[in-house]
Amino acid sequence: MNPATAARRKTLHGEGWLWYAVLGAGVVLAMPDEARADEASDLCLADSIEGQVLKNHGQLTRAREYLVRCSEAPCDERMRARCAQWRDELLAATPVLSIRTLDDLGQPVRESTTRLDGALIDPAKPVDVDPGSHELRVEHAGRVAVLSLEPKPGPQPVTLTLDLRDKVPARPTPRAVYWLAGTTGVALASLAALSIGTLVQQSNLRGCSPYCSPSTQGTLDGIEVGADVSLGVAAAAALGAAIVYLARPTVFKDVRLTYRAVTWTF
Repeated sequence: MNPATAARRKTLHGEGWLWYAVLGAGVVLAMPDEARADEASDLCLADSIEGQVLKNHGQLTRAREYLVRCSEAPCDERMRARCAQWRDELLAATPVLSIRTLDDLGQPVRESTTRLDGALIDPAKPVDVDPGSHELRVEHAGRVAVLSLEPKPGPQPVTLTLDLRDKVPARPTPRAVYWLAGTTGVALASLAALSIGTLVQQSNLRGCSPYCSPSTQGTLDGIEVGADVSLGVAAAAALGAAIVYLARPTVFKDVRLTYRAVTWTF
């Protein structure tokens, strides 16, 4: 067989499939109304049987699809009535979950990822499930909450709690630092006042010299001693505040998390 003949046969073969498809569609359109009605009746019967089989196997959500189809036109009236009854019975037996996710303070958690038996779901909408055991999983801010449940027929709420607390290291400033810093400030203020007093007293001594009384000199000496003590107290308190601050211990404190960062501490 030459290449041209082979190519022609291949083309005719491809056109043959198209021809058969067109011919089949024509045959269906040319079928009498009774034949098409019988075919529709067979499909309705098949849907009703499939729906019952799935229902008996506990696959209620899939069974509803078939029973809804056979409860509508073009199924005959008796078939629609039976399927509608089975559909209503199935709806009453189907668990419907309303899911809420709360944090450990009882506040709603938004922008979380919710999965039911591994499949991603939208918790904002009621979820139909088949009877039996299920696993509900919520993820948010690196935290995971898992709940095993065996729902009852009909609508029912399901609540998961995510603990969004975390421990982070911190080095808070001890109260002693503030006390020592305050002491330093008071001592420096006292030093400043006594220094001014010393200058005033020295000025008085220069004015009365050489006829100053011994008490005037004693007052000056007392002021100078007070100034020295204030300076020593200020230096010691400042040094103590620095030592306490630098040696403060590391502690762990609770913080609350969002999906982005720390929001507040407590």
